[in-house]
Amino acid sequence: MKKIIKYVLIFSMFFGVSLQAQQLDDLLKKIDLKLKKDRKYLNLHYYSFQPEKNMDNELKSIPRIEEKDPCVFQFDDGISYRLVFLKGGIELDSLELLFIDEIKVATAEGGGVFGAAGASNVDTSVVLDFKDLRSLKANNYGTYSKLYNLVRRFLIENEDQEVPGTLQIRPDDEMKTSMGISSRDNKDFLSFARVNNPFIYPRETRRVGGGIRGGETTTPDHRVDVSFSRMAYSHKVMDFSLGNASAEISFEDQVLNLLPWQGMTLAAGFRLLMALDKPRDINNATYMDVNLAIRLDAGLKSLFEAQPYILSDSPVLNVPTSFVAGFSFTRPLSLPFINIYFAAGQEDYTAPNVILNVKNNNYGYYSNTQFESTMSFYWNSSDRLTSRFRVDIGMAYFDVVRATYNASKKFSGSVTTVKDDIMPVFTLHYNFVPSDNPLLGASFKVLDGVAKLKAWLKVFEISPTHTIRLETLYLSAPIMRDRRVWETEGGIMFQLRYRYGL
Repeated sequence: MKKIIKYVLIFSMFFGVSLQAQQLDDLLKKIDLKLKKDRKYLNLHYYSFQPEKNMDNELKSIPRIEEKDPCVFQFDDGISYRLVFLKGGIELDSLELLFIDEIKVATAEGGGVFGAAGASNVDTSVVLDFKDLRSLKANNYGTYSKLYNLVRRFLIENEDQEVPGTLQIRPDDEMKTSMGISSRDNKDFLSFARVNNPFIYPRETRRVGGGIRGGETTTPDHRVDVSFSRMAYSHKVMDFSLGNASAEISFEDQVLNLLPWQGMTLAAGFRLLMALDKPRDINNATYMDVNLAIRLDAGLKSLFEAQPYILSDSPVLNVPTSFVAGFSFTRPLSLPFINIYFAAGQEDYTAPNVILNVKNNNYGYYSNTQFESTMSFYWNSSDRLTSRFRVDIGMAYFDVVRATYNASKKFSGSVTTVKDDIMPVFTLHYNFVPSDNPLLGASFKVLDGVAKLKAWLKVFEISPTHTIRLETLYLSAPIMRDRRVWETEGGIMFQLRYRYGL
């Protein structure tokens, strides 16, 4: 019996130590994960340095745990290190070393605001994590203390200056928080545009190390956004000091309640983004985003009907060749974000794509003019910017003209305007962006009693610059009113969207 009790006690002690060690290892992994994922939300500080060849030998090769190779500092002008530490905290009297980053900087060639010469590609990796430094503190305190003294000496020498930190969320008394977090500058606008728009938008300058090096994040020479309904392209040679230009081909309509291709038109044009002031301060600059295009009546009815990924009635509304223009402004004269769009077409009723027989009469229905003006408001569910919202509120207008044709479908010369109204328009947008990685989004628009729903999901990513999305576009039948002659019962479209360099 005594032997049994002895063995039970020995087993219990061994099992208890093993369990405690496992719990400690799990805790250390959680701390490492927290430091990796949320460092910009934590009030941590860092000391930046470049190793010198005459540095202490013990610091040239620092042991790591779990059979990892030692950390060997590199002596290179393009490589620096950042020792991150906690200055103090609850039940913590002195500073605590947390991890060490290695920062490699590669200078890229280019020109313009979006790819400036001397811009920097920054590659940051953790070479000593929290578990490594904790093991160093417990088992090799001499080496740990030398790292510790580097930081302590740095703090003493800079006691009158602000210590660099990883915290990127700064208190802002003017920030709106009644329905979440809303920026008072261009940050929300730019975040939304980079995720959803098919064109290139500027990014903030990123600083490296202790602020010694810095430069704009470079983008690929080519920037492409291609789907079944729209194609946009730009190249770095199209960048200039105040902004950027892009080319575009589209089969979509912004105002009319139609699915892509259903208007039977093809629009070709260009887009121009220009800073009207403060071009280097992208978060406070006033931008004008301009889209100009010629929308051609391309007679694409048969092509619309042949596409298997579109489930809808055949087109019934004729859209003539038109001039199209869209303008967006970021807070002009301290106003909200403003969007203006209009399209004006030629009044030619001699060659309709679709003629309808209504009560033994032949009619062609046309929309020659469209207009939309909205104000945009942005907000986020929290300071992590995971759930991002935008709402567009304003008014819209489109006309519908009925032209009469004889039995041989020749234009009789009779034209009647059957719709000529200004209507409210409302659109709600949502993006889910965990850890600044766009995963899905949706928009819901209501105009003239018809709802348009668009949803997308990222299904494939080669790298942050190569992504493929699956998109669904749904157009409802008229809600709480009868369907008019020139309207369909709605429909749905599926498409893939490839984005590169955006």
